[in-house]
Amino acid sequence: MAPKILFLRPKRAATLWSNSQPLFCFSIIDRYCISSFQSQMETTSLILLMLLQAIIIDINLAIAQKPIPTQQFFKCSNNGNFSSDNLLKDRDQTFNLLFMQDDVGSYTGWDLQTKGVVWTRSVCPSNIKLEDCRGCVKNTVPYLNKNCPKQKEGMAWTALTKLYCMVHYADSPDPTIFDWAIFYSPPPLTPANAGELEKGVNNLANKLKEITTAVNNQQRYGFWSMSYNAPSSKILWGSMQCINGLPDTTCKKCLSDATNEMHKCCSRVRKHSGMILSYNCQFWYAHYNFRLL
Repeated sequence: MAPKILFLRPKRAATLWSNSQPLFCFSIIDRYCISSFQSQMETTSLILLMLLQAIIIDINLAIAQKPIPTQQFFKCSNNGNFSSDNLLKDRDQTFNLLFMQDDVGSYTGWDLQTKGVVWTRSVCPSNIKLEDCRGCVKNTVPYLNKNCPKQKEGMAWTALTKLYCMVHYADSPDPTIFDWAIFYSPPPLTPANAGELEKGVNNLANKLKEITTAVNNQQRYGFWSMSYNAPSSKILWGSMQCINGLPDTTCKKCLSDATNEMHKCCSRVRKHSGMILSYNCQFWYAHYNFRLL
């Protein structure tokens, strides 16, 4: 997926012509008119150049704020390999079942199995379109098969500019892989003070945990935005998610652990955006609204 470019409108439009100067010349022999016209053209060229520079800066900043497209991470277990090709075929059949789901909820946090031998699970943000989730999962399965060709358990994450997804399989319904997948935006760093950014991300995380773990939130997904001082006012957007069926205490602990990992990798070193993803939960913050991409 190619990076998208955000064109940011300047906060104040420049005035190209002064009210005290003529807008049109009706006589080419009028020296004042000619002089005024030349002066206005020079002023206009200078202002247009300044506006162009501002647009270029905004475009570069918008690109820098976004994660690198199609980042991926995998982890294979050390629990041994499948003992036969039939078991590998069973794994492939369960992956095919993932592609047949008809709503995002079916992708997000549910186990599928064939013959009680291989279990697979996929996760997508609950707010995205079905075709986006399915496309991400289809992109992740070959990557997982390539890097964990025969192992009894494997997990892979794909992080895109506007969503993420996970695919997990195992020969048991109980996973043993809980590693963190960490993604963040490339340089340059945000001009925000590291302490203020960490404080802003922490406040955002607290609000997101409150939303995600609310009793009536069956999707276990939360999205929120808030401003922080950096030293000028900036806006952070973020989301949190726990997989379906996870006990409340486990979900809250996972999100707290994800917040601590986020500070280590990203907010304390002034990253524009960061993702912390695990089997049980996910946390994402950015300086742009990734749900609008």
